[in-house]
Amino acid sequence: MQQDLKFNICGIETSYYPNKRIEGLQERIDQAVTPTLMYASQYWADHLESGSAQESASHALEDSVRTFVTHRLLYWIEVFSLKGEMSMTREILRKSVGWANVCHFSHAPPQQFLAQKHELWVGAVISEALKFVNAFGYCMGQSVPHIYLSALPFSPRGSIALHPTHAAFQNTLSVKAGISVQWPASHHILGKHKKWVHSVAVSRDGTHRLRFR
Repeated sequence: MQQDLKFNICGIETSYYPNKRIEGLQERIDQAVTPTLMYASQYWADHLESGSAQESASHALEDSVRTFVTHRLLYWIEVFSLKGEMSMTREILRKSVGWANVCHFSHAPPQQFLAQKHELWVGAVISEALKFVNAFGYCMGQSVPHIYLSALPFSPRGSIALHPTHAAFQNTLSVKAGISVQWPASHHILGKHKKWVHSVAVSRDGTHRLRFR
């Protein structure tokens, strides 16, 4: 993924149309998103959960995951937007947060993030990525360009997961006022129901929902 994921992987020329209205996009997807890349994008968290690293190697693994999330997150999201599978990103990120919490990584963050110290810093970075997907998943799932043109500019500037990306994409939309300092409290908008929903039950970890009508 470090080599194959890249900005605008399918070479989309315009942000005026949603993914489904771009002529010939499926052929580009088939060429750019190989089965190997799709497998790695979909199952990297599963491999983290099932694998075991010696203490001497765990630091390098932690650094690799941190680098991936802070520098390849948006390119990774592109893949699922193009495939129409944005909902998968939430479960993958939840699994990786669980992995980081179980491993109890406790290394201090890089110097520029010392103000954002967290005892499970890698878990905190991935949690920030999950909040980004929760907040803008629908928009990003509709249009790859709007990952960069809409979602990124309106995300909190203090996000430790998106800080390097904000710095890398300074020539995009600039929000002068009204930008959120914190992530929105709402995590997900329920849709596709055709009748009134009177109550909703959510599991403690947020991974399961039941609707009662």
